[in-house]
Amino acid sequence: MVRKVPAERVLITGARGLVGRALTRRLAADGAMVFALDREMPGRADRSDIPDGVEYNEIDLRYAAGIKRVVESASPAWVAHLAAVGVTDPFLPIGEALRGNVEATINLLRAVAGRCRVVAARTPGEIEAINTYAASKAAAWQFCRMFHRTEGWPVVGAMLFQVYGPNPSARTVLGAALKAAMAGESFPMTSGEQKRDWIYIDDVVNGIICAARADSRVDGETVELGTGIGIAVRDVVARLFEIVGKGRPMIGALPQRPGEPPEQIADADRAERLIGWRAKIGIDEGLRRLTSTDVSDGTD
Repeated sequence: MVRKVPAERVLITGARGLVGRALTRRLAADGAMVFALDREMPGRADRSDIPDGVEYNEIDLRYAAGIKRVVESASPAWVAHLAAVGVTDPFLPIGEALRGNVEATINLLRAVAGRCRVVAARTPGEIEAINTYAASKAAAWQFCRMFHRTEGWPVVGAMLFQVYGPNPSARTVLGAALKAAMAGESFPMTSGEQKRDWIYIDDVVNGIICAARADSRVDGETVELGTGIGIAVRDVVARLFEIVGKGRPMIGALPQRPGEPPEQIADADRAERLIGWRAKIGIDEGLRRLTSTDVSDGTD
């Protein structure tokens, strides 16, 4: 008699975001029992493509009682903490950033209380922190490390570089550029000289799963999920317009934003050493996949 292996139980915060949606679908397809958390549950029309094995919970992480109940009920093998405020509004009010990113993270960590690993999403903007979003994310990570040092709780940072994927938000550079290109319009932008590490969503999902299942030496560490290759924003936008075959980018038409770091590139070799993962999808393939989708009006 073959003994049935219980489905892996995973809790995902920020499940309606770009990364959260993709991770939820991937884990459900692999047979996991997914407990998807978000501040707003999808409406009736939005639930048609939710796969089997996904239980949605409308939870605001700023309030500790609700998250504690869900964690105890779910009893997850690991947690992906992807929820954040300010992703597309990085200069949000300080109080809102502290409650939505710092207090929310503390509430989640206390609810889990070290019973399983938490993979906490980070942003490379934390390194220089020129806005309240990045500063609050950096502070949240320091609390993660504090709990790891003082309580021994297993926490891993997953620093997500320039993530892109299907149905991009019109509030992101690639989403706005794609919308203009599809309409055959000009796209005014800055000089776009800054180099970013562009990583396709499928690679990000694989990286998060590898971080969640890695051995204990990764606890307390940050894994940088990127390709290890920096490509200028203007070059990526120009390539996107070439693939679409309509419209044109107006490079340098807008002033450069002050404080923009010239480079944000992941240490891909270290990620491979720590979790045995490396990105596989190149920029040309990723952009071709991107241009076959619509642009979202959301905030992802």
